[in-house]
Amino acid sequence: GVRTTAGSAVLADYVPEADAAAVTRVKAAGAVLVGKTNTHEFAWGVFTPPTRNPWNLAHIPGGSSGGSAAAVAAGLALGALGSDTGGSVRIPSACCGVTGHKPTYGLVDAAGVIPLSTSLDHVGPIAATAEDCAILLDVLTGQTAPHFAAQLALPFAGVRFGLLGGPWATAVDPAVLGLVQTAAGVLGTDLPTFTPPPSDSADLFALYRGIQGPEAHASHVERGWYPDHAKHYTALTRERLERAAAIPATRYVAAQRLRASYARAWHQLWQDAHVDLLLAPTIAISAPTVAAVEDSAQATELSEALLRLTFPINLIGWPAMSVPCGFTAAGLPVGLQIIGTPGNDALVLRAGHAFQQRTKWHQQQPTIVTEPSI
Repeated sequence: GVRTTAGSAVLADYVPEADAAAVTRVKAAGAVLVGKTNTHEFAWGVFTPPTRNPWNLAHIPGGSSGGSAAAVAAGLALGALGSDTGGSVRIPSACCGVTGHKPTYGLVDAAGVIPLSTSLDHVGPIAATAEDCAILLDVLTGQTAPHFAAQLALPFAGVRFGLLGGPWATAVDPAVLGLVQTAAGVLGTDLPTFTPPPSDSADLFALYRGIQGPEAHASHVERGWYPDHAKHYTALTRERLERAAAIPATRYVAAQRLRASYARAWHQLWQDAHVDLLLAPTIAISAPTVAAVEDSAQATELSEALLRLTFPINLIGWPAMSVPCGFTAAGLPVGLQIIGTPGNDALVLRAGHAFQQRTKWHQQQPTIVTEPSI
């Protein structure tokens, strides 16, 4: 009953006749919905124009769920929903200094959510704290009594942590990496480092695009959006759909097979490492400026820098969350990513909660100053 555009002129006049399953559940639990937030067009990007970052209005909020993270950071809402196909809950949470949880794939019903890539899409909560995310996840999963929230108080001693190496350490801004390593020390000292194959993130990006593109194209064709309304898409989304249309079915099938092999490599790493949770930066850089992402010469590189450390977890469908863990010298938030095994969302949330019981980064609030030029 409320206009829902998915950030696109294609759906400028679209008013859905039913709520998504996730919205139905939060309504039934008594949530007061204060509004809809903006997203990058069809959730296919990490910038979310024209939304700005509450910590510095010259910077992006991340995406694709940038509106949700910005709303929570600015104090407009106690919690929000986001979709995460390659990091779109965790990336804006890191950029905006809030907490976001990507559940195990399929844990939260995605019915009614405008899709990007159905085998990669996750629905998850964004809030100020891990505790609030746990409360929301209880509702989103249809729990009749506290489950995730109730487990936050369980003893935390003995949980084994490791650090992700490879691109999670080498392809990261040193200022960001330093804050994350300090944050990891809050949860454990002398943590071992592990790197899942492949070490080349370019190969993983190709794998990811080989799945995401065809699934997105299929969704848009099935719904009559593309190519019927091609002129209403932004140039970048239209180009992505055109490229996706050229990907043969054989490449998509091969990508899904490689994806299964990649997931097995992660499982093997976990068995060999004997850890319960892995820690890493959420994103490799702090939130870039709007001017930088509007520069076509920089946009692709910045997009990949924001996605590089999150999308692999979508490929395997494991739970992961981002918690704020500090600020750069420029005053921009940095996120610590906590990754668990399938179905162990409660442990991931407990780790986030334990970290926030020992730190105060999640209590920081931005001072929003609107400049005439913004």
